[in-house]
This record gives sequence, C-alpha cells and structure tokens, in this order.
Amino acid sequence: MKDTHISSKSGNNEKARTETEQLHEALQEQRHHNERILQLMADGFFMTDIEGRILKTNRSATMILACSESDILGRNIRDLRFEETSAGMLKRLAKIMTAGSDHFETEYRLGDGRVIDIDIIGHFIEGGNNRFFFFFRDVTTKQAEHGQSDERVGADMPEKTNVGLKVLTDRADEDKTDISGTLEEINAGVKVLLKRAGRLEEINAGLKVLMGRADEDRTTLEEKVLSGVTEMIVPFLERLGNTRLDDRQKTYVQIIKSNLSDIISPFSRKISAKYSGMTPTEIQVASLVKEGKTSKEIAEMMNLSSKTIEVHRKNIRKKMGLTDRKVNLRTYLLSL
Repeated sequence: MKDTHISSKSGNNEKARTETEQLHEALQEQRHHNERILQLMADGFFMTDIEGRILKTNRSATMILACSESDILGRNIRDLRFEETSAGMLKRLAKIMTAGSDHFETEYRLGDGRVIDIDIIGHFIEGGNNRFFFFFRDVTTKQAEHGQSDERVGADMPEKTNVGLKVLTDRADEDKTDISGTLEEINAGVKVLLKRAGRLEEINAGLKVLMGRADEDRTTLEEKVLSGVTEMIVPFLERLGNTRLDDRQKTYVQIIKSNLSDIISPFSRKISAKYSGMTPTEIQVASLVKEGKTSKEIAEMMNLSSKTIEVHRKNIRKKMGLTDRKVNLRTYLLSL
C-alpha cells in the first residue's frame, strides 16, 4: 500500500511537471508571436521604464526616426530630439501616469536637420514592473496636405480632392484591415493566455497540495525518528551506562549519546515548540505517557525513580495548562 501511495505521488508530480513545461512552451510561443506582430506593425513603438528609459523598440521606430536601434535603446525618451523639452516630456509622463493614457502631437528633428510631425499615443501600465508604452507615426504628409492654400490648389481642386480622398480612403481601409487583423490576433492570444492561466492555477493548486502532503510526511517521519531514539535507544543507553563498564566503554556510550543528541536536536526543537517549550527529558516522558506507559514503566526505562517521573508529569501538565483541570494527560497528548 505504501509503495502504491509513493508511486501515485510520483506520477502526480511528473504529470504536474509535464503540464508546467507545456504551459511554459506555449507562453514562449505566444511571446514570439507577439514579438512578430510588434516588429511588423506600421507604427513606431517604445516601451520605457518609470523614468522614461527606453527598454524596447521596433523596426518602424528606427525607420520613422531615421536612426538605428542602438541609437534608441537605453536612452531616455526625454533626451530624444522631440520638440518637447526634457521638462515638457517629464510633464507628459506624469500626465500619462495619472490619466492612464494621452494622445498628442509634437515635432521631431531628424539627424539631417529636417523636422517631421509625430502623432503619439502613450499608455501607462501599472504592475510589478511599471511601464510606459508609446505608439507613434509620421504625420508630416498629412500636415502638409492640410496646410495647402486655395491659391496653390487652383482650378484643379476637384480633381486633386478626389485623388486625395481616394488615397485617404485606401489608407483608411488598409489601416482598418491591419488594425482589425491585429486586434483579432491579440484577442485570440488573450483568450489562449487566460485559458492557460486557468490551467496554471490548477497546476499550482495541485502542487500546493503535494507540498502540503510532503510537509506532513516529513513531520511524521521526524516525530517517528525522535520517538524511536528517545523511547527505544536512549533508555537502554542509560541502563548500559550504569553497568560496570571500563573507561573506554563508558567513552563509547557517551559518544553514542552525543551523536544521537546531535541527530535528533532539529526534530527535538520542533517538537519542543509543539509541546510548549518542554525539556528533552519531559518530551521523552510525554512520548512514553502518550504510548500508554505507566510511571513505574517509564522510570524503569529511563533509569529514574517513580517520584522523579511524577515530578516530570506535573511539570508537563503545568506547561500544557492542565493544572487543576480534570483532564487525562495521555488523552490530551493523543489529541495534539
């Protein structure tokens, strides 16, 4: 029966490990999928820490700002060549942190001196690692289109308007398709993650049960070891020590007792806490009482007088709060 129980526990542990590994692989696959979406999206992307230091970016960001990834990563967003001053960008971060998000436009000066218009949406995600997420795009062309004068447009205004509307409509359709596709993928990914998170909770609950059982088994084993040593070995060593032994034999007995004391001392401290700070001798007496031994039997086993055992029993009752209470000591010990 014991071997079957151990085999069952081993099988459960193996199953929990397998499910955890599968969940880990699935989460890794989802992370790779999200990374591909991030790198393929048309908008530029920054992820920063709470101070604004850029931790992650994407390919579109380097194309819009005409720089390399190494020119961006590790820098503070306040130090990039935005129209916003460092203090102004700091206020932006504070606003995003307070409101949760913000949508604004600013200018950015490229390395060759040209200035482009940037449309930015910022989000703040609060959690274990507080993070800012920025999505931005170059809207310089759109700004230029809006800035055209009636004189420049001239007589061909209807034709250009129609062409412009068609371009804008096509772009809107493309953006709508891209956004819809991305949202569908994100929603699908979220559903998968939520489902797997539920499985992870089940696995964690199962592991907690197994760990609890392991703790119980360990405690039971410790009590058995302590009980076996104090009840079945120490009394006979005491008796042996009181026989006619030569000096060498007495030394051996003392060494054995000392080594046994070192072995069971961690268990003894735990049991002592359970038994309200009793001494090792009192713990030994309590264990024998719990086994149903009489004071006379305990005295013979421990090589002590019956009167001494009765004193120990009174001390045990006192430390357990049983003084002046009509409670059988053995019954109380069995209830612990």
